Amino acid sequence: MRARRARGVRYQVSLAFLACGLSLVSCVAAFVLAERLAGEKVDGARSTHHAAWDLGRATDAVYTRLLVLGAARTEGEEADPFPAADFEALHRELEGGLASGSSSLAMELRLFENEARRWWDSGRAVPPRFLPAPERLPEPTGGPGDEDAGSGGAARPSPREGAVAGEARPAEPTPEEADARFRDMDRAYRSFRYGLGSLTESELEATRGLLGTWLPFVVAPPFLLGLLAVYASLRMRGLISAPVEALTAAAEAITRGQEQVRIPSLDPATEFGVLAEAMRQMREHLARTILDLEERNTRLGTAFDSMADGALLVDGQGRVVILNRHANALLGLVGEARLEPGRPVAAAGLETLSRPMAGGEDSSDCSAPGPRADSPPRAVRVVRRALVGPHGEPRGFVAVLRDVTQEREAEQLKNDFLSVVTHELKTPLTGIEGYTRLVLMGRAGPVSDQQKRFLDVVYRQAQTLRGMIQDLLDISRIAAGRMTYEFRLAPVDPIGRRVVEAQATLAHERGLELSYEGSDPERTVVRCDPPRVEQVLANLVQNACKFTDPGGRISVRCRGEGGAVVVEVEDTGRGIPERDLPRLFDKFYQVERGDTRGAGGVGLGLYICKEIASAHGGRIEVRSQVGRGSTFTLTLPRSAEVPVGGGESRTASGTHRS
Repeated sequence: MRARRARGVRYQVSLAFLACGLSLVSCVAAFVLAERLAGEKVDGARSTHHAAWDLGRATDAVYTRLLVLGAARTEGEEADPFPAADFEALHRELEGGLASGSSSLAMELRLFENEARRWWDSGRAVPPRFLPAPERLPEPTGGPGDEDAGSGGAARPSPREGAVAGEARPAEPTPEEADARFRDMDRAYRSFRYGLGSLTESELEATRGLLGTWLPFVVAPPFLLGLLAVYASLRMRGLISAPVEALTAAAEAITRGQEQVRIPSLDPATEFGVLAEAMRQMREHLARTILDLEERNTRLGTAFDSMADGALLVDGQGRVVILNRHANALLGLVGEARLEPGRPVAAAGLETLSRPMAGGEDSSDCSAPGPRADSPPRAVRVVRRALVGPHGEPRGFVAVLRDVTQEREAEQLKNDFLSVVTHELKTPLTGIEGYTRLVLMGRAGPVSDQQKRFLDVVYRQAQTLRGMIQDLLDISRIAAGRMTYEFRLAPVDPIGRRVVEAQATLAHERGLELSYEGSDPERTVVRCDPPRVEQVLANLVQNACKFTDPGGRISVRCRGEGGAVVVEVEDTGRGIPERDLPRLFDKFYQVERGDTRGAGGVGLGLYICKEIASAHGGRIEVRSQVGRGSTFTLTLPRSAEVPVGGGESRTASGTHRS
């Protein structure tokens, strides 16, 4: 099948290109050959013609001079001797200027010279009818016997004067003899001039003959190849144009959505037949694909609209691509503010949806009108996930909207309950601590050693319970945004020393080595709330003491580092599994292991530490390895804008109070 297809259009196209190529090459070759052959011959003929023309003019000048000299002799005047130098010049010009035919012309020129000598020796008589007109005669030139024109202008001696002087004169020929000799010279002159003209004509005729011989052979191949190219083009038009037009029309119909368009049936042995069959299969595959996509879109649309949450897809230009029926209802959008496919998401007027998103995922809450006019506003949580292209370019985002009003209310109830319970628990706990302390001091009477040990346990447990209640109070304040801070410039190094000294007793009871490594206090000055920073460091040191086995070591280091102050609490305890590190600072989260319950706590200490560090513009981080211990790092930024001793009080939400 492939061999049969190869004998189709491919050969026709190749033949047309080959014919055009050969025609072009033949035309170029013909042009070059004709230019070379004709150019050389024409140049040679032109050169011969110019040389013959110059030689003819020189010969005419010599002949005219002979006539002038002969006329002077006829008048009885004495003239110059025979101009042999002029004939020698003609011979030299003939040999140097004419390459071809110079031998025969040399003989003609020699004959002309001999006849001129015979005529000269016979008396130089010129018949009157051969004399040129006076206006055609050249200016007379002086000969060897002439006197200088500037010497006085003496007249040339006459023939009689020469006879008187004793000069011998040749015998005068008869008029018939003089006329015959002049005619012989004239015939020799005219024969030479005719030979010059014949030479030029022969060169031109030879060139014309050469071109006439070669021209048919030069022109015929390009002409035949041109005819072959025209034939091949016509064949290609019949084999290519009609199928291409039919297939193009079918392809355009398919692009317009006409799935049932008729595709022409072509010879399957040709490439166009194979292309038509491929287009037919493509049309069927496209129809099946469109049907599958429609079914899939129907299923996805049904599932999309059945979601209890609102959802919408936004493209890279900020326009809504698709959204379900709950999106507008959750956001409380009505009328012109409603979101529709193709409409900019900024039209909703929600900053949560309008702000740009480069990547990743973000979550924020916003307030929306209630379902009824008399309903309170409801809280809507907007979770967005960015869509990125194959090269990381932003392609928009997907947003999921969820009504979290009930969750907010439940959280508020929980916070209110914690606040009330913790406040109510503090009153009886204060009484328990106070009376236990009084009994230990002996104010209620003597106390035995065993009673003292029991009372010490009660007092320590009451203090532990007070710490838990304080943590719950801090959690409720943080959740309600009522956590207050008294910021001022203070060094962190003394705070770390006080914490280590206060926890030294706990470390000694557990058999641990607790050390502190500080630096110059002036290099650790930051803008902070010192009691809150002390609360964070105390919590970190207590945790290290809880989860470090006896014989271990706890090191606290404080140093200035660039634009921040860094405090590290490093222990050689049991370490934290890597899977628990991401959630270590979450509220109520505790590492699941056997010694967690024995160490006590409700999982709020590290969460409070993180919130306090964030309120200071800092951060707290942890590095840990199971079996080798952990290192907690508190980083607080420096600030020198508030003078030492000055301060301010503000809540965790950032509002100032006087």
